[in-house]
Amino acid sequence: MRYTSVVFWIGCLAVLLSTTSCSKSRDERPWGEYAESSLVFQPLPITPLLGSPYSIDVIDSVLVIADKVEDRTLLLYNMKDSTYVRTLSIGNGPGEVVFPIDVSVSSQERAVNVFLRQTGEFRTYPFDNLLKDRLSEYRSVDLGMADRGIQTSEGYVALGIYEDGLLRAYDPKGTLRQKEDLYAEYGIDDASERYLLFQGMLSFNRQGNCFAIAPSWASDVLFYRYADGRWREYHRFQIGDGSLEKQVSGRADLRIHRINQCESICSSQNYFYVLHDGNRMDSVQRKDYRSILCFDAFTGELEHVYRVDPTVCGICVSNQKMYALLIGEDGEYTVGVTALDDLSLN
Repeated sequence: MRYTSVVFWIGCLAVLLSTTSCSKSRDERPWGEYAESSLVFQPLPITPLLGSPYSIDVIDSVLVIADKVEDRTLLLYNMKDSTYVRTLSIGNGPGEVVFPIDVSVSSQERAVNVFLRQTGEFRTYPFDNLLKDRLSEYRSVDLGMADRGIQTSEGYVALGIYEDGLLRAYDPKGTLRQKEDLYAEYGIDDASERYLLFQGMLSFNRQGNCFAIAPSWASDVLFYRYADGRWREYHRFQIGDGSLEKQVSGRADLRIHRINQCESICSSQNYFYVLHDGNRMDSVQRKDYRSILCFDAFTGELEHVYRVDPTVCGICVSNQKMYALLIGEDGEYTVGVTALDDLSLN
């Protein structure tokens, strides 16, 4: 997204704030009806100091962390031998990136995806080249006014400040194939305002050939599957109380019950994992935990709820282990790891 526009709307809001086709379904059962357990993360002894990391993934035994330290934006940390590389300089020159970025990995391609949120450019770097700080070789696709972007089996999917809707799908060459106005019923004409209210995060699940949208403020996690030549919503799960949508419908004061919903989303094997906050923006008393919601990628149904420490701010899953970014008591960031249950055996 273009930060000038979005920062403007964040400022304005801060002033206001003081289908497989026709078979899509919605789940509104209370979370208390689902299996729940706690996860405790053990800190990893990472050698380099972290700055303000905000995105994490794993390829092989290497942590891929978006972390701005001086003029570099990406940390590659090898958990086996403790070696690391800081790469991707900030700037507009050859091989440089415009901050901020999102990162994800493609194990099939053995590549690291870097999405430039200010410019809408989606880059795919060979993993081995990044380890050697060789930055001239990468594949690039322009996703327009996108703020979030992921690679899928059919190309790319993006969320952004689009005049004709919130969601777009592109083929592997970056040709636009599909537009979706996810919240057309609210009649918000201004693209920046619409995106600010209904923005979210994306994750693709290769096993189910589907993707999920975890909302920042809205009430539903949305699930899409590719069928009959297009992406179709097949399920949605309500995580909020619908207050934002009700207020938007009536153009009411958005200060009331505005809830911070999702902080992070990832996918592994047959599941999506969503880090949920659930604190009201106007609340002084904060929850003493966050929740990680585990969804079956094939059905979109909630399978399990994990309670975690409220300092968890980013997650990824690899080989039945979950890695997390955490904020320590001293304000410094660390990385933790924990083993996951095999839900398929439950």
